[in-house]
Amino acid sequence: MKFTPFDDAHLPELMSWFPDELSCHTWGGPEFRFPFTEATFREDAKLASLSTWALVADDGRLAGFGQFYLRVGRCHLGRLAIAPDSRGQGLGATLVRELCRRGSATLGVGIYSLFVVPGNERALRLYRRLGFLPVPYPEPSPLLDPYIYMVAMPPAHVTLRQAVRTDVREIQRVRHAVRENRLVSTVITDDEVIAAIEQTGRGWVVEDGGRIVAFAIGNAVNGNIWALFVEPGYEGGGHGRRLHDEMVNWLWSCGLKRLWLTTGQKTRAQRFYELAGWQNGGIQPNGEILFEKLAP
Repeated sequence: MKFTPFDDAHLPELMSWFPDELSCHTWGGPEFRFPFTEATFREDAKLASLSTWALVADDGRLAGFGQFYLRVGRCHLGRLAIAPDSRGQGLGATLVRELCRRGSATLGVGIYSLFVVPGNERALRLYRRLGFLPVPYPEPSPLLDPYIYMVAMPPAHVTLRQAVRTDVREIQRVRHAVRENRLVSTVITDDEVIAAIEQTGRGWVVEDGGRIVAFAIGNAVNGNIWALFVEPGYEGGGHGRRLHDEMVNWLWSCGLKRLWLTTGQKTRAQRFYELAGWQNGGIQPNGEILFEKLAP
């Protein structure tokens, strides 16, 4: 998954995400014209004047869209959207974090804001997890009164870094805390984890306030995704997707042409890998699903 300036070649995809007036106004605001033409869509989305960014999947599909600009002294995020077929895999959190990071560096401010439509509970839960809180809008604006205005400080407490051997105890804690694919019948020793992150591959961890809440390990010898786990309570925050993309990109850089993994049927993990573009290779003798990904 790449975070990149929006390319006009993706405009037809973006327009297809808003098939009715409600979805269009929820995304673009009350003054966004519907039905739209390509010309009115460009104009109302202010593609020529705002800093506009995209999440693009490995296969070139548009997966996410967002903009940022300076509003009442804050880095304001606008017109955030995830492709309908890419929702539920943490990309919303990835999009918001990347826009905040890029916007802060570009605009030179460290406070972020956005609007959300009341009743959009999925978006509200995401923004609250990312540290956004509802506050009064600082200027009188009757047109914006129906919307919830939210503000956040920099999400610097969440970091992704390469795993080291002193992380093994916390890695093991997260592995045993997860609800699915717990491998309770398999004992994986600390020495095996160390070998996996130092000899046969590499590992990464996500820290929230200094606490490891997710980790991933990839094998650079055989292309196996050795582990990818997120601690309960931190699921849905985009941590798994950030780890996935970091790990997959590194494995491709090692010259591998095929990656593979197995996971349980009818699990969140199965849905996660399907949404991330992995191909189902069939049910294995142990009842798990084989997933494969070929180098782009």
